[in-house]
Amino acid sequence: MERSACFTGHRPEKIDNLQPSGKRVVTYIKKQLYQAVLNALRQGYSHFYTGMARGVDLYAAEIVLLLKQRGYPVKLTAVLPFEGHGGDWSADWRQRHEQVLKGCDEVVVLNQEYTSGCYQQRNEYMVDHSSRLIAVWNGTKSGTANTIQYARLTGKEVDMIRIPYHPE
Repeated sequence: MERSACFTGHRPEKIDNLQPSGKRVVTYIKKQLYQAVLNALRQGYSHFYTGMARGVDLYAAEIVLLLKQRGYPVKLTAVLPFEGHGGDWSADWRQRHEQVLKGCDEVVVLNQEYTSGCYQQRNEYMVDHSSRLIAVWNGTKSGTANTIQYARLTGKEVDMIRIPYHPE
């Protein structure tokens, strides 16, 4: 299998409530993701998959595209759970979504429209096509937790970036 990695992590709502200033946590996450991607590149990983969700997925994709602009030999594939994914987001997140899509080498659309299991289907597709999962997780039950569990069950390497959880 090609040396490929995918990302999983929380959406902004689960990140922003971690500290009085969510920006400090986002900055920490982006630094850790940057290091995780660089480490993967040094270990021969060259293909990355992003699920294109707000938050960690898009942060990670933006980092991969930044490194690509800096001359690193990387390929980025966006895996959309359904056609039109991201269309109902705020203008800022829609713009980021579109910018990442423009920079991708490949876009995979799994469903014509939203279905109740489409996000889990997307996550499993990415894990099935990767040999490593780079995860940003706060330890709570979530889609991120499910993806980490699936990766472990399928014998994939999991590179874990832990973040604190502080319920309000």
